[in-house]
Amino acid sequence: MQYRRSFCLHLLTQQFTRANKVDMRFSAISLLAFCLLLSVVTHEIPAKTLTAKQALNLASQVIPHYAKNNLIAIHGERSDISTLPTTWYVWFYVPGAMQNGTRVKIAGGVVQEAREGLTELKRGRVLAYAQEEVILPQKFNIDSSDALARLQALPPLRGAQITATSFDLRKPATRFSPLWVIRLWGRYNATSKPHFLGTGEVSAETGEVIRFRRAPRWSR
Repeated sequence: MQYRRSFCLHLLTQQFTRANKVDMRFSAISLLAFCLLLSVVTHEIPAKTLTAKQALNLASQVIPHYAKNNLIAIHGERSDISTLPTTWYVWFYVPGAMQNGTRVKIAGGVVQEAREGLTELKRGRVLAYAQEEVILPQKFNIDSSDALARLQALPPLRGAQITATSFDLRKPATRFSPLWVIRLWGRYNATSKPHFLGTGEVSAETGEVIRFRRAPRWSR
C-alpha cells in the first residue's frame, strides 16, 4: 500500500512539473482519481483462503501420477491479513526426487512453487523421506476447517474471537493416524490486543480432540 502511494505521488509530481497551467489541473485531478480507484479496488479484493484439502488437490496436480497419494505433511502458515492461512505447504514422498520428497507451495489459491531436496531445515530435517511417513488417503478424513471448528467448540475457547491460526498435519512416529496440530491467536475482549491462546491437537482420521494446551499467560 505504501509503495502505491509513493508511486502515485511520483506521477503527480511529474504532472505538475511537465504540464502547462491549462493541462495541469485536469491531469492532477485525473491522476488523483486513478490513485483513489486503485486503492479502493485493492482493498475490495479479499485474501484467498483455502482449506488444507483444497490446497492438497492443487498441489497434487504438479506431482507425478505415481506419487499423488503419497502425502507426507501439510503446513498452513499464519497470516497477518486473514484468520485462516492464505499460504500452504504440502509435502509428498516422491521416490527418485532429491531427498525422496517434493514440497509444493500454494499461495493466493494457486501453485507458486515446487521444490525438491532440503525443504524442512527450519525443523532440522535433513534425512530423506520414507514410505513409512506417508499419510494414507483413507486416514485423512478431517479437513483443516473441521478440525478448527471442533477446537472452537471446547469450553475454554467459547466466546473467543479467533484472529489467526496455523495448521500442521503429520503422522507422528508414535501414532498410526495423522494428527492436526493447530495454533490459535485471538481475544475475548474486542478492545484488547490479540494474543496467543494455545495449541490444539485433533485426529485427522476421527476428528477426536486429543488435547488443548492453553498458553501460559492465558487471560479472558
